[in-house]
Amino acid sequence: MKNRLTISILIYLTSAMQIFAVEMSEITNGLYLAIGAWRQAPTSGQLVTNETIRFDDKIAWCVFFKDGKMEINYPDAIHGVKIKMLDSDGNELAKTELGKSFGSKWEHLHSYKNTKLGSIDAWGEYNPYQNWRFLSPPQDLFVIKKPGIYTLEIQMQMFRHSGSGDPDVWFKNLIHFSPVKIKVEKQLDLSPNVQTNLPSK
Repeated sequence: MKNRLTISILIYLTSAMQIFAVEMSEITNGLYLAIGAWRQAPTSGQLVTNETIRFDDKIAWCVFFKDGKMEINYPDAIHGVKIKMLDSDGNELAKTELGKSFGSKWEHLHSYKNTKLGSIDAWGEYNPYQNWRFLSPPQDLFVIKKPGIYTLEIQMQMFRHSGSGDPDVWFKNLIHFSPVKIKVEKQLDLSPNVQTNLPSK
């Protein structure tokens, strides 16, 4: 009976870890951010929602509005996305040149005049079939040398849409979502031409 209970707990914990491949920010005025990943297949792609995100998956994001529908305007990654990645010991990984550019002009975003803005509708509660947007995969943003599980932290800022041409109105509509943490895995490369530290038989 005890062994059966232990097995059941392990199955439950494994399932729970898979379910939370998509993580959410805190709710801000009814709005919240979901972060997941997009995995490219040979002929198409799919949103990763029920398994570990890989370091070569594109980062996927979407905004939801639990009180209805709202148009959101988002900047480029230079103005709108902060990132950092930690290893299992809590050490921060170095960024690539592309990774260093993310969030480098975060403090310069005040209105639509600062950069070109995209548009997305925040609509209803979380739904994996919404219109997601994408960022570069972690392998392009960080120097990830060793296989293992890493923690990627992402924070984003964007605007509630306004029809006003007044930059001050836009600044008041600027939303700072709370940081979102997701687990990212770099798998061990077992291809024949790659040396590993696995013991020989």
